[in-house]
Amino acid sequence: MNNKSYFIIILLLITIPFYATNHINDDLIVNKISLVLIKKYDNYKNKTLLEKIVLKLGKNAFVDSVKIWEINYKDLDKIIIKLHPKLEYMALKGEKYLEIERAKYFRNLLDDLTLLGYENLQIYYIVIKEYLNEHNYNFNDINIDLIDEAVCQPEYYQEKKALYEKEDLIKEEIRIILREGKLKHKLALYSFAFDFFNKIRKKVIAKDLAKMLAKINSTNDPL
Repeated sequence: MNNKSYFIIILLLITIPFYATNHINDDLIVNKISLVLIKKYDNYKNKTLLEKIVLKLGKNAFVDSVKIWEINYKDLDKIIIKLHPKLEYMALKGEKYLEIERAKYFRNLLDDLTLLGYENLQIYYIVIKEYLNEHNYNFNDINIDLIDEAVCQPEYYQEKKALYEKEDLIKEEIRIILREGKLKHKLALYSFAFDFFNKIRKKVIAKDLAKMLAKINSTNDPL
């Protein structure tokens, strides 16, 4: 075996454990973030009774979304979207009662809405990983307070705000389609629930963004 072969073997022995450790650490970070965010979801402080009810009804969907993101966070741009059963039901009804291109657009909107949830979670991962490195912390240090501290930065506020604005635009398009032709009658109950839950969600988001902005402005130049 020549010197070049020895060098390659030694290089592999050094680099493979390094990359393996990095991937393991990322998985541990993401797993801890998932556990903490699910726990944080149950914090109903400063929420109205109606907001608490809506949040509780949406918990299973949130947990499912977090788990799917946890599995796919490394290749989020390649994820194959699997719609929540109720959204899939809406998409199937669209395929039955809408024109082909309109039905395809409707399904794409529902896919985009689902993907936005994963992209929001990805922000947490990117921000918290960077925060851990900057402060020499490890995944065991991740808790609700650390997440709030890490995310409450002007650039991440703008990213989250942009995602929610995009969500509003997608939901408005979905709302328009739900009022079209036979779909208006076939999905009347879904349309009502979609509007009702979205109004409550927007209030919750507005409160969370206001709280985040207040914290940012208390420690940085006001946005």
